Amino acid sequence: MAALEETPLESKPQALSCELRRLRRTKLPVPVRIRPEDVRISEEIAMARNNSRDGLYFTTRRNVYYPGMRLRMAFPYYASSSGIHPECTAHVVRVEKLSDSEWGVALKVIFR
Repeated sequence: MAALEETPLESKPQALSCELRRLRRTKLPVPVRIRPEDVRISEEIAMARNNSRDGLYFTTRRNVYYPGMRLRMAFPYYASSSGIHPECTAHVVRVEKLSDSEWGVALKVIFR
C-alpha cells in the first residue's frame, strides 16, 4: 500500500470564503422604506442594494443604525403606488462605513 504524501501547509490552495447566507441574494436596486421602532429617529426611503426572502442590504447617508436595532420596513416601496405598503419587522445585523458620508446596513427579517 502506498503512503500518502503530506503537502506542506504553505502550498495548499487557500480555502474559499464560507457563505453564511441560507438564501441567495438578488442584486437589484429597489427602494425600501425604513421606520425605526425608536420614534425619535425619523423614517427614510433608502435603496436596497441586494435582498433575499429573509433580509436585505441598503445604503444610507444617516449614521443612526446599530446592530440589534429593530425596525419596520416596507419592501419594495413605491411612493406613487396605491399607498398600501405591507411592512415586516427586521433587525440590523451589520453596519459598515462605506465612505465619509455613506453607510451600508444589513437587515434580517424577524416577522412578516
